[in-house]
Order: sequence, then structure tokens, then C-alpha cells
Amino acid sequence: MTGIPLAFDIVAIFCLIAGLHWHYGNWRKQHILVTLTTFVAWYFPFMIIFVMPIDVSNVSSYLISYSNFMLCIDCFIRCLVILQRNIPPETQ
Repeated sequence: MTGIPLAFDIVAIFCLIAGLHWHYGNWRKQHILVTLTTFVAWYFPFMIIFVMPIDVSNVSSYLISYSNFMLCIDCFIRCLVILQRNIPPETQ
């Protein structure tokens, strides 16, 4: 995975969850353990939703580059075979 989009997602999700807690929670009345527990309980599902597209795009680009590499190797081998067929045998 690339580092910059992942770091941006981690920070953005942290800010999003903090904002949701600030808006919907009552920080002054509830216990800090409740706030931390709900923060963690919301953080990981949001991470899955936001990080999965980055992972999928990186894997697909890796597979495309790998298939292009294998295509180049295949073309190179075919060219070698064609060249060997065109070389006249040595005369003795």
C-alpha cells in the first residue's frame, strides 16, 4: 500500500470519529472508558470502509504490471525461438 493515502485516511478517519463523538456524545457526563470503547468500536469499521479501496487499487495495479511483465517475457521467448529457427545450421 502506498503511504500517503493510507496516512491521510488514518488521520481523516480519526478526525471524523472525533467529530462524531463530539456531536453525538456527551463527553462531560459519560465515563472516559465508554468514550474510548466507542471510539475504537467505530474506528475499525470505518478503517475497513476507507482503506479497502486503496488496497484493491494497489493489488489490481500490481497484477496488471505483473501480467505485462509476463507478456514481455513471453514475447521475448517467442522472438528467441523465431530467431533460432532462422539461423542456418553450421556446415561441416
